Amino acid sequence: MSNVQAETLARHLCALSARPDQELVSAFAAGRNEQAFEALVRRHGPMVLRVCRRVLGGLHDAEDAFQATFLVLARSARALRRRESVANWLYGVAYRLALRARSDAARRRAREARAALPPVADPLAELTVREAQGAFDEELARLPERLRAPLVLCCLEGLTRDEAARQLGCPPTTLKGRLEQARGLLRGRLVRRGLTLPAGLLASLLAEGAAAQAGMPAPFLPPVVRAALLYAAGGAVRTGAGSAAARLADGYLRGSAAGRLAVAAALVMLLGVGGGAALVAGRDPGAAPAQLAAPEPPRSAPEAAAAADWPQWRGPNRDGVVHGAAAPAKWPWALTEEWKVAVGPGVASPVVVGDRVYLLTRQKDDEFVLCLDLPSGKENWRSEPYPAPYKAGPGEGTADDRPRSTPAVADGRVFTLGMTGIFSCLDARTGKLLWRKDTRYTYYGGSSPLVADGLCVAHVGDGVKTGGLTAFDVRSGDVKWCFADGASATSGSPILVDLAGERQLVTYSNWNACGVSLTTGKRLWGVLPSGAGMPCTTPLRYKDLLILADNMDSLRALRLERGDKGITARQVWKSRDDLKLYYSSPVVVGDRVFGMSTRNGGCFFCLDAASGKVLWESEGRQGGYASFVSLGSVLLLLKDRGQLLVVKPSGAAFEAIAEYRVSDRGTLAHPVFLGDRILIRDDLTLRSFRIGPDAGQE
Repeated sequence: MSNVQAETLARHLCALSARPDQELVSAFAAGRNEQAFEALVRRHGPMVLRVCRRVLGGLHDAEDAFQATFLVLARSARALRRRESVANWLYGVAYRLALRARSDAARRRAREARAALPPVADPLAELTVREAQGAFDEELARLPERLRAPLVLCCLEGLTRDEAARQLGCPPTTLKGRLEQARGLLRGRLVRRGLTLPAGLLASLLAEGAAAQAGMPAPFLPPVVRAALLYAAGGAVRTGAGSAAARLADGYLRGSAAGRLAVAAALVMLLGVGGGAALVAGRDPGAAPAQLAAPEPPRSAPEAAAAADWPQWRGPNRDGVVHGAAAPAKWPWALTEEWKVAVGPGVASPVVVGDRVYLLTRQKDDEFVLCLDLPSGKENWRSEPYPAPYKAGPGEGTADDRPRSTPAVADGRVFTLGMTGIFSCLDARTGKLLWRKDTRYTYYGGSSPLVADGLCVAHVGDGVKTGGLTAFDVRSGDVKWCFADGASATSGSPILVDLAGERQLVTYSNWNACGVSLTTGKRLWGVLPSGAGMPCTTPLRYKDLLILADNMDSLRALRLERGDKGITARQVWKSRDDLKLYYSSPVVVGDRVFGMSTRNGGCFFCLDAASGKVLWESEGRQGGYASFVSLGSVLLLLKDRGQLLVVKPSGAAFEAIAEYRVSDRGTLAHPVFLGDRILIRDDLTLRSFRIGPDAGQE
């Protein structure tokens, strides 16, 4: 190669090194661009190699797993869903491949040991750096994708917070909060395992990013890139270390295909399988079947439940969508009741973080929070009760004085809003009261608090004489702002979105839908009401649309547009007038909206999310209320009289594939699906139902 050619190539590689992951993956997927793939290996190879070395110890096995990780990337590049988050995806692949390689090596050593001398004890067999490293990677891999990705980028790859925020497409403040939450969750899980690490050890494990700047060892690059190009084209990698890596990659992809997801573009989605129950990690149920999410390592059933936290109303994103746990391949003939606890009256939903269940309830006129052990149902603690006598307002129906607002758990705290406006913050570990506010709540409440960016936001007071949509400092309880522009009490809960260049709460104010700045509490936009009475549902986001419904009105979709006069909300569509919603909040699956209307005594429906066109309606007389939970491949519908339906999210017709009786009492609280179990709260009890991995029906 001439000096001119070498200089040109060097400039080209330098330019590629500055391009984001998304562009590099797209360039390789489109035309097998060798330089683009080499840039990806240079950028992420150090992190991948360190993961493999931590899990495997031996350099030779680690190199095989390292190369296999990039073979999988080469074969899967076209179907990679979140190309801007390649580091997180590679971490998941590398960790799982390293586990597979470790298992293979253990079997190999066991065969060799039959004729060998007894093994010498490992001097690092007790709690040392090696054990801490293994536990660290295991618990890091179990974190939800949205928390793991910031740690991988900032702590393992050495990106600044601003760089990581740009790559993940979120504000730096959001990334900072996720980093803090992830560190706290990781530290807590390690402590629960009995690993009380020396002060500097966890810090060193979380500070590998500096080592990432050392770059990729030069001898690794050429063989990895050559093998990846051959493997991506469907060729066989037969020579040298590459053959062992190819066997690892082949087994990985075959195991994924055996999981049960469809193949598209000659690729499969990656599955994590643990304890006989299939688990899709980080799967976006709205994604096409051919797309690949960041894979999770295999987990036992309890581990799967721990990863699938349900920390607030309607789940992690307040949209009824489950993350970190997947539906079983077969649904059992019956659900096995694992435990049942008398918790007192209430319709507030349970929430789950780690192996703890939190519930707001009451006995007579006293309200309190229960914390239960998830596997056993045993009581960990109950908070000090406080008096909360309540007189139902006219037309409040059967909910009467039962707590309606679902707690939110974040930053090691539990936030609750009681029936009489007692707003409390408790220590999540002990139940100790950290702060409390009497907000003088009035009738028709039930909005559930939302925690983000160091604030806890909830509808308190009546929005006329006292209170409004109010943001409290999570640590002190101090009021940071209050939006009182007719923001009267409501059963509808706000959501948080980043749209039209603003991080905003979408909520209801004086029966109007509106957007409120999370930072300042200022109104950004609003639309006139079209229903009757106070809205009770929770808004949804679909791409750049907001989908919502006023009380006793049909769904409508709004698009936010920024102009010279600020943000305006333009109505894109409104569904058929006779499909009116009452209490049931809908859910989005892919490009469809599933919900329940008051038509014909209650019927389920499916709409096209882009146009609002009605695709189907079920038979009537389904009841007055249902909770919707999306598992991606199926929907769970909990009706108000103890019936749990498993439904295909089809756009052709209503099709229930399983039905269970989970209570003989009213079931108005939202269910919680955790992969291996389902939590159901009825009028008086909380039950955990186990999903058996073997018994099933088609």
